Amino acid sequence: MPGLKARSWASTLFESFDEHRLETADPDPIGFPGYSAERLSARESTGAPEAVLVGTGTISGTQVSAVIFDFAFMGGSMSTAVGMAVESAMQSALERRMPFVCVTASGGARMQEGMAALAQMPRTIAASHSLSAAGIPRISILGHPTTGGVYASFASLSDFVGAEEGATIGFAGPRVAEALGGALPPGSHTSEQALAKGLLDYVGSPTALKAWLADIVRIVASRSEGRAEPAPRPDPGLSVQENPQEAWEEFQICRHPKRPSPRDYLSALLDPIVEMRGDRAGQDDPAIFAGIGKLGEHSVAFAAIDRKRPNAAGFRKATRVLQVASRLGLPVVTMVDTPGADPGFDSEYAGLARSIAETFETVLTIEVPVITVVTGEGGSGGALALACGDRVAMLEHAVFSVIAPEGAAAILYKDPSKAPDIAGHLRPTSRDIVSLGLADVVLIEPRGGAHADVASVTETLRVWLSDELSSTGALQAARAERYRLNRQL
Repeated sequence: MPGLKARSWASTLFESFDEHRLETADPDPIGFPGYSAERLSARESTGAPEAVLVGTGTISGTQVSAVIFDFAFMGGSMSTAVGMAVESAMQSALERRMPFVCVTASGGARMQEGMAALAQMPRTIAASHSLSAAGIPRISILGHPTTGGVYASFASLSDFVGAEEGATIGFAGPRVAEALGGALPPGSHTSEQALAKGLLDYVGSPTALKAWLADIVRIVASRSEGRAEPAPRPDPGLSVQENPQEAWEEFQICRHPKRPSPRDYLSALLDPIVEMRGDRAGQDDPAIFAGIGKLGEHSVAFAAIDRKRPNAAGFRKATRVLQVASRLGLPVVTMVDTPGADPGFDSEYAGLARSIAETFETVLTIEVPVITVVTGEGGSGGALALACGDRVAMLEHAVFSVIAPEGAAAILYKDPSKAPDIAGHLRPTSRDIVSLGLADVVLIEPRGGAHADVASVTETLRVWLSDELSSTGALQAARAERYRLNRQL
């Protein structure tokens, strides 16, 4: 059964842990019968003054401010004293600019303190927002169980949210949910279901969560600034070749089933790599591969459209990750390979158009550099939403079109079979896009396409991306110029 005690979590997750003494008052704001005796019994049985353990932990040599809940103390409920302790730990993280880590195991706000306990939700949310505004990373691990006011406040607002496998997770616990709303489906209110529904980034054992947490801290604790001026850019054989193939042939190469996907490239380029999942609204679209990682010495966030059609939830996930990157000061790498957004009924009425627009807006306005590579097909506005960065590269046989040739032929000629005839008129090739000023460079592929020599293309990407990341201080002006940001029309 999942559910470690607080000090067991501390010894599992941290290389060392310096516990801070809690100065707890004994408020009894509503005079609840027997509350003082119940609290005293909890202290005697757990050896702790309250339902949280607060301290400074060390992860991969980096200090973090930590709060760990103990369910054995009155169900890990959030009292006035607990809210103050969480706020104090966040304040310490803010003052010392340390990542903030919380491990929760809670039944929610403490009933015996009434609305005074419930008021700890806005208290802790306000403190969490202060961390967000200051670019301090927030990481939550949801232990068994995590419900109620703890789950619906600071624990869910973290930049990265993982959970213990088999844990009960939910705003209302399953017994309350069934009492109020009827029988629940199998697997409801579990960490595994929360992951599938886009509410979490990761689920694992305590040992696996330790490795997940360490990877995050390694990435966010070593953010590089980049030079203010562009570095000299030697040309590693990336110039445009003569006599490019016909446009329709380029579509066939970039659609080849063995062509590497953005996930393939990013998984090879980044170490460590931490995937971020879910739109936090009920879905996780696998068409969007997103997270954080290290490319050599550079810590980055990434968002990629991975050879599928993203739906509304996918764009919401991408937007969420971009916003986290902006808060934490991480440059963003985007990669694009998609025939376009998912136009199906469910996607449409989940807010597809607005989700695409919000991704565009976020890419164009976040205050960190955005570096883009079109690795395959760029199809219409859904693809462009993640491809309007400061610097844009296209692999040689990548294409970008306002509409797929088949769609253009169906509209203009009422005959999709005429796609090969119209493809060239759309000016979709990598050279065309550079000539239009919407991309900056063509990265040469091996003969036959990227799938013929994946390692060489990966190395080409490594060279180009590393060079751009070394010059991030000078990149955002290019985005402003290309898309007329902050300029009068």
